[in-house]
Amino acid sequence: MFREIEDGEMKALLPILVFGLFLIVNQNTEGAEAATPQIWFNMTNYEMPNGVDGPQGWNKLFVDSSEPWPDFMNHVQVVAAAGIAKIPDDVLSKTFAKLKQKHIQFGIESLAQSWVHEPVCGHGSCVAGSRLRRTTNT
Repeated sequence: MFREIEDGEMKALLPILVFGLFLIVNQNTEGAEAATPQIWFNMTNYEMPNGVDGPQGWNKLFVDSSEPWPDFMNHVQVVAAAGIAKIPDDVLSKTFAKLKQKHIQFGIESLAQSWVHEPVCGHGSCVAGSRLRRTTNT
């Protein structure tokens, strides 16, 4: 029922087998990366007045060096925040230094377009709350 494979036939099959093995290994590698969740930690706006929100949270995590680093933060890959224009520069610089030390990325949250107290957007006249003038090439 089965016949013996000759050397010439084996040499012809070898590249196909190697390519097939490559595809299998590559597929398993991509699947492993896709299955790993990424944990984000969202910081509340700096202007929030009480509790762990606002300046208290930022200072406790990033500014006050006497505060221990919380264990849960060892599982975070990205710290995200909105309204960073309101955060004092010294707090931001200490935040970025701590995040770099802990190998944590920083994400900026923002609306794609701001509609509060702005002209109607959508025609190239404003982007993300900024008033831009249309220009034409002449």
